Amino acid sequence: STNGVTCFESSGNEIIGNIIGSDGTSGGRPGGTTPLRGVSLQKATGTTIRGNVVGGSSFAGVQLTQNCASTTITNNRIGVNQAGITTANSDGGIVINASTSTVIGPANIISNNRGVDGVNSGGVVISGSSVPTVGTEIADNTISQNGNNGVFIDNGNQNTIGPNNLISTNSQ
Repeated sequence: STNGVTCFESSGNEIIGNIIGSDGTSGGRPGGTTPLRGVSLQKATGTTIRGNVVGGSSFAGVQLTQNCASTTITNNRIGVNQAGITTANSDGGIVINASTSTVIGPANIISNNRGVDGVNSGGVVISGSSVPTVGTEIADNTISQNGNNGVFIDNGNQNTIGPNNLISTNSQ
């Protein structure tokens, strides 16, 4: 299985207005294929992810890794479609690892993402392995009903949560 969208060692990409990993119905997937990740960015800079429905992935809905920089994630539905029907991702809604200057918001709905992997599960996961994740801003989003934490930070520095997020009913 592959990812819905992959940007590798690239810059200035825009992922706008797509249905990724789900056909927009309750757990439906185009051609019956389940992507590993809805959107996977690796060593990518200046990427915009806006106005998408991302759901039904085996791992994260959106994953940034290997020194991604200056990514903006806004006005997406991650783990839920336009009608509010669950299209859960098996792990985190958004997982950021060893990356810098990510802006999440405004107007994302990050909901119903499961907690298969305790560390990489829940609504938004900010982590760093040997390199910390720095400068993530999360503001003006709804992060709810995820299978683990609403927001989880592990080896991250200078991150800002808020203002104006609704973070509720996540199960730890």
